[in-house]
Amino acid sequence: MKTWIIRGLTLLGTLAFGSTLHFLLEPIGYAWVVWTLGAIALCFFALEIALQQRKRFGERASWARWRRALLDPPARKHALDELRRELARAHRLGPRLRVKQARLSVARAELLLAEGKSRDAIATLAAIDVNQLEPLQAAAVRIARTQAYLHLGDVDGAAATLSPLAGETTGDAVVDASLRLAFGAVALEEGRTDDAEAAARGVVEIAEEHDELWDEAKALEAACLEERDEPHQETLRAIGAPGRARLLALGPRRLREMLEELDGS
Repeated sequence: MKTWIIRGLTLLGTLAFGSTLHFLLEPIGYAWVVWTLGAIALCFFALEIALQQRKRFGERASWARWRRALLDPPARKHALDELRRELARAHRLGPRLRVKQARLSVARAELLLAEGKSRDAIATLAAIDVNQLEPLQAAAVRIARTQAYLHLGDVDGAAATLSPLAGETTGDAVVDASLRLAFGAVALEEGRTDDAEAAARGVVEIAEEHDELWDEAKALEAACLEERDEPHQETLRAIGAPGRARLLALGPRRLREMLEELDGS
């Protein structure tokens, strides 16, 4: 939005300048200069938009490729190398790319978790100064760090990471649901099973069946049942095979142990 505001103001300024120049040059027969300059400026404007669109298309393709690599070990190693280079380039360009740095760090951290490198994922995310980000972006980084701590089995680290967001919402439905699940996962590890179950069921009610949020919520619900020594295998089996594979790679240590037990039964 900020980019389009700047473009709009630039266009208005250019039009005002062109109108003034046309008013001054038309009486002496040089109005064609204004039209020529206008055509050149329009070409540059169109070229800039085309290049930006091409850049966005390339970035979307990269994000999709990195996402697919999560469960593909050979592709995952290549994606980690690629993200390391992208992160180094973003850091060289300084603070103005802090949002991109955060997004790349979250993507790299997920791939590191899938590699079983929880501590490396935590270190990658700890390098991001969340105080320099907008609340929505900061929340996304904190959720990713919580995921990494739970993957390692460090409940204290997860709780400390989330504590600044207690009682907060971002206004983004997906991020707020993820935040609720993160608090629920910590609550379960702290023995507050009722709070964890409430978080899980709340997200199950609003999420689309078998999307990532729904899978995570059902997994948390199953973990609550296990905590109470109640049957939980059918709740886990309700999660589709792709969802179970993703959770087995990225989920909290407790959940991964449950899924391994389910697969072995």
